[in-house]
Amino acid sequence: MGRMEAVLGQYGGQASSFEAVFSPRGDNGLPMPLYDRRTGEIDPVVARHWRNEWDVSRIVRNRWPAQRTDLDGKLHVWVGAADEFGLDRSVRNLEAAVTAVNGKADFTYAPGKGHFDLYAEGQERQALRRVMAWQMWRRARPDSTLADPGPLG
Repeated sequence: MGRMEAVLGQYGGQASSFEAVFSPRGDNGLPMPLYDRRTGEIDPVVARHWRNEWDVSRIVRNRWPAQRTDLDGKLHVWVGAADEFGLDRSVRNLEAAVTAVNGKADFTYAPGKGHFDLYAEGQERQALRRVMAWQMWRRARPDSTLADPGPLG
């Protein structure tokens, strides 16, 4: 993936988009790269900035107690238990942070699901999106008479 990013150039792929959001700016005003696309070597200054400013688990540990009434019961995270990018490990870290501050949140680890098939169920490629949408609807509109029509036929 790093080599592909190098070929795509400065405004190329996903890593570049993450750097545009999360990285500090270099002397040239551009986002500093997290890692060297050729060697894979991580820039410790950039990595430290990402961790200090954007690590969600760290933010939860530091801010949840003061924002408990705004956050408790409102975080619902789904991840494939076999995520190809290891995001399931990141979600477990987030869950540990929420637990450490006695927060209330829901974490769902979809067995056997990865990064690219998390939403699929049978022939319905976006089944989980439908499930999530109906869960949000029920929470936002508890008195509604609308009901989930069930899986697509």
